[in-house]
Amino acid sequence: MEPVEAKRVAEENSYHSNSNSHSNSYDKKLYALLAWAVFPLTSAYFVLDKKYKDDEFLMFHAYESLAAGVILWVGSFLMSATVILLLLVPLVQLVGLVVWILGMVKAYQGEKFKLPIIGDWAEKQVAKSKKS
Repeated sequence: MEPVEAKRVAEENSYHSNSNSHSNSYDKKLYALLAWAVFPLTSAYFVLDKKYKDDEFLMFHAYESLAAGVILWVGSFLMSATVILLLLVPLVQLVGLVVWILGMVKAYQGEKFKLPIIGDWAEKQVAKSKKS
């Protein structure tokens, strides 16, 4: 084997052995983004799966996106029950779109952006889940 080829094979083997040693880890920022991606479904998954309960960053985003998703879904449904409030549903959904995009961007940037009221609730839920 030529020296250049041997070096390439050694580097490739080193890469594969390093990637296998981290196979149980995950990208916390990507998972936090996923908590927002199809909220509240993906966020509910992270909240219910106990293997993530020690990751405060992921759990914060999971609880916050879960609450935001439920509030937006229920709010839109209740508002559509009356004709006058039905006119406000597009505005609520626009706000929901902004919150969704902001949540995904902040999660992927590694930031904990607290939404009013929901953010405080999410922090309390993370603290409770760490105790249990």
